[in-house]
Amino acid sequence: MKRATGIRAQLSVATAAIVMVIVAVAGVAVAVQIDQQDRAQLDAAMRDRSSHIEGDLDKILRGTEPGLGRSSPDPYGDLLGASQSLVRVIVNGQAAVQRGQIPATPLPLPRADGFASLTVDGHSWRSFVRTSGVHNEIQLQVLQDLQPLVDRNTRNNLLLLAVTAVATVLGAVVGWLVAGLLLRPLQRVRAGAIAIRDHHDTEHRLPVVKGPREVADLTDTLNGVLDRLQKSTATARRFTADAGHELRTPLTSLGAYIETLNRSAEPSPEVRHRITTEMQTQYQRLVDLLNGLQNLARADSGALPKSVEIEIGQMVEDAAAAARRRHPDVSITTRLNQGQPIVMGWPEGIRLAIDNVLDNAALHGRSDGVITVRLAATRDTVSITVDDDGPGIPVAQRPAMLKRFARGAETTAEGSGLGLALVAQQAEIHHGALALDDSVDGGLSVTLTLPVNRVQ
Repeated sequence: MKRATGIRAQLSVATAAIVMVIVAVAGVAVAVQIDQQDRAQLDAAMRDRSSHIEGDLDKILRGTEPGLGRSSPDPYGDLLGASQSLVRVIVNGQAAVQRGQIPATPLPLPRADGFASLTVDGHSWRSFVRTSGVHNEIQLQVLQDLQPLVDRNTRNNLLLLAVTAVATVLGAVVGWLVAGLLLRPLQRVRAGAIAIRDHHDTEHRLPVVKGPREVADLTDTLNGVLDRLQKSTATARRFTADAGHELRTPLTSLGAYIETLNRSAEPSPEVRHRITTEMQTQYQRLVDLLNGLQNLARADSGALPKSVEIEIGQMVEDAAAAARRRHPDVSITTRLNQGQPIVMGWPEGIRLAIDNVLDNAALHGRSDGVITVRLAATRDTVSITVDDDGPGIPVAQRPAMLKRFARGAETTAEGSGLGLALVAQQAEIHHGALALDDSVDGGLSVTLTLPVNRVQ
């Protein structure tokens, strides 16, 4: 595959082309203007000379010609009086007097007054004819060889061509140097990207650049992508490690039970019932583990929907009602204030946190115990507190209970060890806090605090 031309080369060529066009157009305009001014000055000088000759017309016709030898005060110096000019006095259609550069081929007689251009012997001539104001039968003709103007115009064009060529080369050089300066930050970013690619180092970041602004914005965007990639990679690795570690025990138990059921000797009905019951327990444990890990991984990856307004009071009531159905032996009461606090957040995530706090209290409290749910709101926060009357958690163990797969040293209740970890994760996602304390009922008190927007 043919490699594309680099930005630096493209900028250099573009700069050279722009400079060439600008200089060429400006130069052509200047050259045309100079040529027009030269021709206008030449016409004015020829007109003045004809007037001067008419003043000496009588002397010229008598054979004394002082006017023909006199130099004319024009910008061309001796141009009109030198060999490159010709003066003719025409009487009754015949050239009576001719002075100056007479071409080998006779010049045609003029047909009318005024300016005209003609070519004789390969030379271009400028002609001005006027009828004498005293003698109507006499015409005065001043002719000027235009070769000096043509030569000057040619020199100007050659100079323009040279200037355009030099300016184009300088434009290309300047474009190359400026493009190199502008692309230097991009080269740094490219070098950083190559280092990440070659070393597979997702923790490495592209160098921070201050300008140009587009390159700085690109660097910030790519670093943000790398942050997300690193987070996703870490989440995938963590999920794989956690799943492999925690699923091994229930899968091993299920395998042993299946092997027992597949033996040739038929187990007794009591043994079969005990095995199937334990298999159901292990199956539910697997489902709980996978659901918990999936919820953790989803939040870890940042793949969350847009925040919406949540009526937290109604959500707490719904969660308490659902917990009563899951744990019919436990008494769950709610004590909510009269306000209607509104929380901006992810509804499924906050509901997941509340459900886990309630399930944790029901599973690790007394089997026929009491759970109290309180909702309190201030101007800036809303707090959901769940108290149980169980054995609680020793103060020294409480920080560890917020980690994944953490279980109390003396707990006997079933669980995945992910409940409080999920709650802590949601508190962090919603810029809130999770606190474990002693319950007024003698067990554990769990308080989830979230930022709030109160409805007036």
